[in-house]
Amino acid sequence: QQNSLAEVGFATIANRGRAMMIRAHTPYTIRFRVWTEAFKTATQLDGLILITIDGKTETRYEHWCGKNPEFVKYVRVWGEAGTVTIKSTTTPKLANRGVQCMMVGYALDHPGDCYRMWDPKTKRVHETRDVIWLKRMFYEKPVQEPEVSPMEFDGVDLPSDKMGEGETAEEDTAEEKEVSETEKSGGEVSDEAK
Repeated sequence: QQNSLAEVGFATIANRGRAMMIRAHTPYTIRFRVWTEAFKTATQLDGLILITIDGKTETRYEHWCGKNPEFVKYVRVWGEAGTVTIKSTTTPKLANRGVQCMMVGYALDHPGDCYRMWDPKTKRVHETRDVIWLKRMFYEKPVQEPEVSPMEFDGVDLPSDKMGEGETAEEDTAEEKEVSETEKSGGEVSDEAK
C-alpha cells in the first residue's frame, strides 16, 4: 500500500509476460518452465518505452544509462523458433549439428545479436548468436483451412445425393411447371397446386 507505483509496475510486467506466452501459443504446462524468461524479457522491453522527462522524449534506458542496450537492433518475437548450432568435439559425424529451440530473451552480457534460446529436450537455455531462424513460432497452432466447396446452382449442379430430403430433380421441374402455369393464368392458383 505504501508503494502503489511499484505494485502497478509489477502487475503490468506480469501481464505483458503472460501475453507474450499466450501469443507464442506456449502450452500451459510449459509456461511454468519459461515464465521467468518471459517476465525478464518483458522487463527488458519495458525499458524501450518512450517517456518524456524534463521536456526530453527518450526511452527509459536513454534517460537512465544514456544509451539503449545493444539488443535493440536485433529485437525478435518472443517464442520464435530457431535452430541453434551445437558445437561439440564428441558429436558423431552423421549426427545433427543443431537443435530446435525457442527464443526466450536477450543475452545482456554479450553482443546485441546473442539470444537466449530455450531447449525443450534438455530444459536448458543456450546463450548464442549461432541461430538459423525458422520464421515461425516454436509452438504453432495447427492452421485449419476452410473447406471450399465448388460453386453450386440450384437444380443444375446438384447430384441426387445433395438434394434435400425426399426431393428429386423431377419434383423440381414439376414445381417449376406449376409456377409458370400460375404466371400465365394471371396469378390464380389451381386447387391441385394448393
